[in-house]
Amino acid sequence: MKVVERGWPAHFCCAYDCLFRRNTLISHKGKSVIVSTVGMFLPDNKQKPTVLGSSENSYYETYIFGTYLSELGYVEADVGNHIDSWYHCYPLETDQLSNIINDAHDQTVKEYKNKLKEKTS
Repeated sequence: MKVVERGWPAHFCCAYDCLFRRNTLISHKGKSVIVSTVGMFLPDNKQKPTVLGSSENSYYETYIFGTYLSELGYVEADVGNHIDSWYHCYPLETDQLSNIINDAHDQTVKEYKNKLKEKTS
């Protein structure tokens, strides 16, 4: 089992305007998935984040994708192979909000590590 934290967002074309971006590649026995979380979307230098989903407090989202090997040899998110997704809905005033989202991302990574183990057993 190999887990790699990567330094770029794996989804959302405006992710460069998000203050929160995580992209984790999970690989095991030739199978892999990417867990991608983005949030705190501040387009056009706005002072208040813009929601990412339909709920008034959905400032973060996590997506899980299958992968493909790019022409340059990188394992990338196959956004056409969307496995699962959800929005994290918390008021902006929530204490330690980034830590809560980090923990949720880590929990999702743990869950998909277990799913990959089951699929490759």
